[in-house]
Amino acid sequence: MHSSVTDPGPSSRQAGAVHLRFERGHKARSLAWLEGSLVDLAGGHATVGLDGSTMPATRDWGFDFDRALVAPSGLRVLYSSLGTKALVTNAHYPVRELNRSYYKANAFEYPIAVTELPGGQEALAHCPEGYYRIALETLARGEPLCAASSRAADVFHSRLCFSPGGRYLLSAGWVGSPVGVAMVFDTSNALEDSSHLDGPGLLPRSAIGGSVEAACWLGPDLLAVSMSPGRPVHEEGVLSPGQLGLWSFDEGAWVSVARLEQRTGTMHAMRSQLLCLFSHPRLVDAASGRTLQEWKDIDSGTQDGSVIWQLREPPPPVAVDSDHRRFAIARGDTVAVVEVD
Repeated sequence: MHSSVTDPGPSSRQAGAVHLRFERGHKARSLAWLEGSLVDLAGGHATVGLDGSTMPATRDWGFDFDRALVAPSGLRVLYSSLGTKALVTNAHYPVRELNRSYYKANAFEYPIAVTELPGGQEALAHCPEGYYRIALETLARGEPLCAASSRAADVFHSRLCFSPGGRYLLSAGWVGSPVGVAMVFDTSNALEDSSHLDGPGLLPRSAIGGSVEAACWLGPDLLAVSMSPGRPVHEEGVLSPGQLGLWSFDEGAWVSVARLEQRTGTMHAMRSQLLCLFSHPRLVDAASGRTLQEWKDIDSGTQDGSVIWQLREPPPPVAVDSDHRRFAIARGDTVAVVEVD
């Protein structure tokens, strides 16, 4: 094990960030928090600790995976964000391979998510039979649980994400030219009747007037949705361009709507607040849309939807630890780590 941490002076600590480095020459492809350290699972398990200690990559997957998910059991899912291939692994070796539809796969993020369902079973959601057909299956063995049919709505599903506890499944994908959409499905309903995955889901389309930029879970039944800029929609109960809304599935309504100070880009929950990643990281109050804190010295990319083929640079690897209010963003061999006040 080696030690590699940049000088903790002004150049490496700005706006609360500490800069760490992987082994020299290792360029991070993905980023995940594991046992308090930052691990590049797609890049062969190269590791850097918060004390600056490092471990080199120990395996070569033989494929250009650039994203990684970690399940509660410790199983991992590696995938190529603009490709068609994914891999379920344990800590040492591959368990099974996955694929998604080829159609426009080089344009938008691979739709994939993992969770532990309310009954305790680990499940994976992805789209193996078509870009518009979500399927749920057991994570380790791939046993089918439920799947949309060929009659499902014509939506490019992307940025799949389960709610805490696994009751709901979010798809923040796109249609048309493209226009961002947000759809939410009840996993219990889908397991009882798979045709639930064919429909529009639980979030009324009439509640959104414009293109969805991003969405994320703030709780087991609370969804944050941000809208791309554009012409406002002056209708009560409709989330309008340039706004941020919190939708409660218990109440079936927006419980707050606010005007955004600037666009959000990708959003992550930071406990009850939002980490927004357009241009640079910002901590945003979920109810008012107000910026509470920002880190202008950290480049977090310009992703503003699920379609990312047009970006000059791919989004950087990001790891968010909401429980401990911290996040990390990698560029090359350097990782900026922020513990939020």
